[in-house]
Amino acid sequence: MARLIVRLVFLLAAMAFIMFNNAQKKNAPVTQAEESAHQTDISFENGRYNDRFNGYSLKQPDTNWKFSPSARSNNLIKLDITHQTGKYGLQVRVHQKGGQSFDEFVQSYIERFKNDMQNPEIISQKEFSGDGIIGQAIAFDGQKRNGYFLKSYVFPGTRFYYALQGGCPFAQKHELEAELDEIAASFKSQ
Repeated sequence: MARLIVRLVFLLAAMAFIMFNNAQKKNAPVTQAEESAHQTDISFENGRYNDRFNGYSLKQPDTNWKFSPSARSNNLIKLDITHQTGKYGLQVRVHQKGGQSFDEFVQSYIERFKNDMQNPEIISQKEFSGDGIIGQAIAFDGQKRNGYFLKSYVFPGTRFYYALQGGCPFAQKHELEAELDEIAASFKSQ
């Protein structure tokens, strides 16, 4: 019995030590090397936003748009592109290929999107050209969910599949969809 108690105390002490070390690592300041690596992941050159870490670029819209990058995030979202009004924009999402063909990925993407967005009706699905890359554009009627027009632009890449998820108030779809299309048409995988 005494051996069991000693082992239990030792195990609890080891667990506490590991937890303390992990907490210290999380709170440690970012090193200059880590910060430098992150800064080289993204850049704005010749009117383009470049994410070298995730292998894509796109044209920088005019100054009415805010870019919020997170290239090394564990989240699927690697870039938020928001119009200054806050009413519409796009998110660049990066997906692992996972052995699926591009067509299989598009179908599974649509099913996941519909499930996440409470089953919006597909308005259209057609081929869409980025900058030297052919993908798919899928438009959804999100009026029942949140009054929005939702559009996804899905592109193949060398290492990843990319989904640019966009949206705008449905009532302004005819005015704003062209802006979303223009940004998505500048998408290029590297």
